[in-house]
Amino acid sequence: MFLLTAALAVVMLAVEWRARLRWTRTVAVIGALVLYTASHPAIHDAVFNVGAQMPTEPSVSRLSLGTTERRWFMTGALTLHRIVYDDVRETRPNRWLAVGMLVWLALTPAIRGRAPATAGAGEGCGPTAVGADGRR
Repeated sequence: MFLLTAALAVVMLAVEWRARLRWTRTVAVIGALVLYTASHPAIHDAVFNVGAQMPTEPSVSRLSLGTTERRWFMTGALTLHRIVYDDVRETRPNRWLAVGMLVWLALTPAIRGRAPATAGAGEGCGPTAVGADGRR
C-alpha cells in the first residue's frame, strides 16, 4: 500500500514541477494533507479491535492489582496500547511521505530560482514606479 501511495505522490509532484500551475500545486498540497490526516492512528478502530484480541483468561501476572476485574481491565488497556502502537508503527512511512511532500512543495519556488507568480507583480510598485502624470 505504501508503494502505491508513494508512486501517486511522485506523480503529483512531477506534474506540479513540470506544469507549474497553481491548481496542480493546490491538489498536491491537499493530497499531502489528506494523506497526513489519514495516516494517524484511529483510536476508535483500536477500541473496536480490543474485544477481538482479548484473551479468554487475564494474562497480566506481573501487575498485582488484586481483583480479577482490575486484571481484566489492565489486560484490555495493554491490548489497546499494543494495537495503537502497531497502528502508529505501520502508518509512520505515510506520515513521513506527507511531510516530505509538504517540504518539497514549500521549497520548489526556491529550487526553481523564482518567487511564486502573483497577479501584477512588479507593476506600479517600488521606488521606480511611475505615476500617471509621468513622475516618480
